[in-house]
Amino acid sequence: MQNLAIFQYGDFREACERFDSGGDENFRNQRRSVDFMRGLAEQFPVTVISVSVEPYDSWLTPSLRTTGLPVEQFFSRRFGHDMLHRLTPDAVIAALPHRGLLHALANRRIPTLANFADVFRWPTPRELLHRSGLRRIRDNHALRRSVNQSNVTAVCNRSLIATRSLHEVLGVPMQRVIACEHPAIVPFGTPKTLPQGGALSLVYAGTLSRSKGVEDLLNATARLVKQGRVVTLRLAGDGPEASMLQAHATQLGLGTVAEFVGRVSNARVRQLMAEADVVVVPSRHDYDEGLPNVISEGLASHTPVIVSDHPAYAARFVPDRDVVMFPAHDADQLADAMARLADSPALYRALSDRSARTLDGLFFGTCIFTILQSFVDDPRDRSGWVRRFSMAEGKDYHCR
Repeated sequence: MQNLAIFQYGDFREACERFDSGGDENFRNQRRSVDFMRGLAEQFPVTVISVSVEPYDSWLTPSLRTTGLPVEQFFSRRFGHDMLHRLTPDAVIAALPHRGLLHALANRRIPTLANFADVFRWPTPRELLHRSGLRRIRDNHALRRSVNQSNVTAVCNRSLIATRSLHEVLGVPMQRVIACEHPAIVPFGTPKTLPQGGALSLVYAGTLSRSKGVEDLLNATARLVKQGRVVTLRLAGDGPEASMLQAHATQLGLGTVAEFVGRVSNARVRQLMAEADVVVVPSRHDYDEGLPNVISEGLASHTPVIVSDHPAYAARFVPDRDVVMFPAHDADQLADAMARLADSPALYRALSDRSARTLDGLFFGTCIFTILQSFVDDPRDRSGWVRRFSMAEGKDYHCR
């Protein structure tokens, strides 16, 4: 390897500076990921290109370069072509489904590991009545062409449903599809019982956006308050719609009920979950994601979890055994789910007692660092490592 380029969402330079100054992780295994990339740069030149607030191009070490671009530049039409012309990498890890980048990589025949964390799906008949449905078809076809080019050594995804969608929607042969996962999270704390007195504390962690179901969660919480229930809601995270959602909470009269704590460390998120009675993950179906860490972390805290019936969740959980589930984008049904859990001490305790077992069943795949190292060592798969780790082998993957 003479020159490796890694494309990702998270601002790599910011993470390095935060860790060097003693700061905490923003998400689980972030520090290990940063250390892994720093370790690669001790062997050969590495450039990490990521989304940032302000543009920059700097060298953290003589062999570790990091480039940051605002989101509008990162997803501009010529981004892939221009970056590859400038960097001339020997191999690329594309840790996001960037269609323009993948197309440019195929044109230059650069060995590529596509590493996603997204569920891919075709639009529903109802969505086809709108531009968003037609855009999804177009995007799927464009991505399908790019990831099936001969330069793409393998395509990875997180979680069972997301990994299957690589084959079912994008048409990637199972011999090139790899399920990957971060090392399993260790449960902490002890099983819980429903607090007496009827009060219910809720926590949400993630991007503050309507597609993540935050608006639905606020509406459901307001409904419980109108019913006379004592409820508190903490929301950890940020996003471009944060101000709008805070204003919506105020309009609903949730000024003393909903607390927007902002973007906090992963350690603080776990603490919030441990302190809460319920973790809520209300994502709408149009939010493309695999299986978010927040579900695993909620289960690890032994706190019962309420999830929507998002396609990435519905096939992984048994309602009222593993989690409480409600129809996505339905605030009334979410409010009913929260009220039912608050009124069911036996259900609450059963979910908490089972949480560690439910968590254990979620980790599916080969450790992501094993896959990354295999690609770095052999980007053209001359040793056949892709087939050994692929879904075609039918192995009982369980990441540890």
